[in-house]
Amino acid sequence: LVMFLRIRIAKEKLLFNKTAWHFFSRTKNPGLDIFSYRAYFLEIGLFFSLVIIYILFQWTIEGSQLGILHETDFNEEIPEMQVVRTVFYEDVKQIAKPKLRPKDIILIEEISDEISLELLDERIEETEGLVKRTANNSRFILPPAPPVPELEEPEIPVWFAEQMPRFPGCEDLQLTDEELRICADKALLQFVNSHIKYPVVARENGIEGTVVIRFVVNKDGSITNIAILRDIAGDCGLEAQRVVQLMHDLKIKWIPGRQGGRNVPVQFSLPVKFQLQQN
Repeated sequence: LVMFLRIRIAKEKLLFNKTAWHFFSRTKNPGLDIFSYRAYFLEIGLFFSLVIIYILFQWTIEGSQLGILHETDFNEEIPEMQVVRTVFYEDVKQIAKPKLRPKDIILIEEISDEISLELLDERIEETEGLVKRTANNSRFILPPAPPVPELEEPEIPVWFAEQMPRFPGCEDLQLTDEELRICADKALLQFVNSHIKYPVVARENGIEGTVVIRFVVNKDGSITNIAILRDIAGDCGLEAQRVVQLMHDLKIKWIPGRQGGRNVPVQFSLPVKFQLQQN
């Protein structure tokens, strides 16, 4: 490697002297050029570098040696370890027994006589109550337990039924189902027209339109859950709601809707039209 480097450096030096010497020379006298010894310094540096690298590769560090266990080492008997148990003793304080004073002792007499229960010959119905017999052979009657009231689950109102609810007033007439429906609608319209008042704000501003009030007709014919479903301006919705609320306040019972042969709660929508008369 050293010989190869020296030959390579010599070729570069020769080439350098022939072609590019005048670019690097700092004096006109070639004998005084300080760069002429550059190749020698480069060889010396490479030599010492190689020597240092060689020494580093040959350098060894003494450390702890690893031993290898042979099979014979396992055959040696390992002495058993003796377990020494340490017992700690604590002083146990004896709890003094309470001394009973004569006045704290209560004597209980043993009752040898057993109370015998005798069956009554007379028959008592369950509705009259339960009969108990005491030690003195006296009897008393316990009142029957009150019946547990049955809680009915609230039914969800339906939107349509086989027979829709209708306003009362036409039941005494001998009419068909269709005639009853028409008669009930006329009676409802007459009730609304007789109690409704055109709001002043709506009349002054010429507001017209249809308000829809929704409520629930329960199984007993009462109406609840009154709400404005569609409203127009001018307090028309509040006025229509007031008239429907008046039915509830007057306790007017509707004919409830029927589904499957029984009364059911039904959602009912009532349109109320507000229209000004043209003079």
